[in-house]
Amino acid sequence: MNQISNQSRIDEVPLVFLDVETTGLSPASGDRVCEVGLLRREADGKITEFAQLIDPQRPVSPGALAVNGISAEMLEGAPLFDDVRPHIDAILAGAVWVAHNAPFDLGFLGTEYRLVAKPFDPAWVLDTAMLARRRFRFRSNRLGALAAEFAVATPDAHRALGDCRTTHDVFFHMIRRLFAERAPTVQELLEILSLAEQPPTAIEPVLPASLAAMLEETRDLQIRYIDADGTTSERSIHATRILQGVSGAILVAHCRLRGGERHFRLDRIVDWRPSTDEHRDEPD
Repeated sequence: MNQISNQSRIDEVPLVFLDVETTGLSPASGDRVCEVGLLRREADGKITEFAQLIDPQRPVSPGALAVNGISAEMLEGAPLFDDVRPHIDAILAGAVWVAHNAPFDLGFLGTEYRLVAKPFDPAWVLDTAMLARRRFRFRSNRLGALAAEFAVATPDAHRALGDCRTTHDVFFHMIRRLFAERAPTVQELLEILSLAEQPPTAIEPVLPASLAAMLEETRDLQIRYIDADGTTSERSIHATRILQGVSGAILVAHCRLRGGERHFRLDRIVDWRPSTDEHRDEPD
C-alpha cells in the first residue's frame, strides 16, 4: 500500500466512502449513531463494503425515523458501537476518507470514539458536498440531487451503505468533470475544500436546548430570521442537518420561501416554533 502524502494522486491511494445514520441531528444534544456504512476502494479498484446497525442506547427520533426508516425493532439485538469499532478501524486505516457533508458524519463518529475513550484522528478528509458548492452551480447540493445530476441510481437512499455507494459514484463523476483525464492530487482537492487547516472532526455544533428539543419532535419549523442586511423574514422550513461554520452553528434546511436548500446561521434565528403549514416539505 502506498503511503499517503499531499502529492499522492487519488488513483494511487485507498479511498473510504463513509456514512452514518443517526437518532437525530446533533451529537451535542445526545444523539447517537444507529448505522454505519463504509465502502473502501483500493488503488487497484477492489471494493470492500461494510454495513452495520448499531444499538444507539437511546430512541430514534421521529424525524430521523421518517428519513432513514430505522425502527426500534430493527435495532433490537444490534451490537454497541465499541463492539464493531475494531472492524471499522481496520477498514478506515491508511485511507483518504470521503463523505457527503463530512462534518455531520465525522462529528457523530468522533463522538462515538470519545464515548469509548478511543482516538479518532483522520488525516485526510474529502467532502463531496463542499466540492459541489465550491466548483459547481447545481440547484441543490443534496446527495440525492447530485445523483440525479449525474444519473446515478439511488435504490437505498438514506441508508448508510446505499449513501456510501452514491457518494462514491458522485465523487468520481465530479472528479472526471473537473479534471478531465487527469487524476488530481490529495492536496489539490484539499485546497479546493479548504479542509487542510480545519479538520471537520473538531466540529460539534451546540444547539439551544429548546431548539434541540423541538427538532427531536419535528423538523418542520416556522422561524423568524434576520439576514446579513438586517431584514427580518418569516420562513417555513424543513430542517435537514446542523453544521458548524466559521461564524457559528448553521441550520441547513429546505426553505419554502426560496424553494431550495438554504443555510441559516443560528445567531440570526430569533424565534422558532413547529410549523402549522398544512403543505409541509417532505424529508429529503
